[in-house]
Formats: sequence, C-alpha cells, structure tokens
Amino acid sequence: MISIATIKHNLSTPLGLYPPQMLKGLYDYFMDLNNALEGKNCSGIIKSFKDLRVKNVISYKNSCDLLKNCNLNLESEGNYSCLFTI
Repeated sequence: MISIATIKHNLSTPLGLYPPQMLKGLYDYFMDLNNALEGKNCSGIIKSFKDLRVKNVISYKNSCDLLKNCNLNLESEGNYSCLFTI
C-alpha cells in the first residue's frame, strides 16, 4: 500500500528506500501493520492506520476485498487498485 501523498504531493514513501532509514519505533508501527495485513486482522489494520495517522489508502486490487471487509470507506475502485479513506 502506498500513501496518496506519494502520488498527489510528490512525497517519498514512509518506508523510504529501506527500513534502516527510519526510526525503530516508526518501523515497528509499519511492521505491526504488515503483520495485521498478512493475518487479515481488521482490528489490527485499523489500529495501525490510526496509530500512523493515515487518512487515505491506495491498495493494489488483490487487497481491496480485505479492506472492504474491514469496513473502510471505499472512495474509488479501478481495474488495478482502489482508494479508501480511514
């Protein structure tokens, strides 16, 4: 997943080029989110988004159904991706 800021505002991704570039605490938040996504744990996904102050999420198509099932607000869906607001 990628923050809409990366596309709309030409900002870099939160993870940077590789994990050692970020503070350990922030890296841990991203790992918690990754684990929640892999485990299809909706409460963990939503908690991680809130902890990271995420407002919008762009997802590849293969994760759209998971995020829909987590009751995130679907704003737009295309052939290859979808956009949610938190």
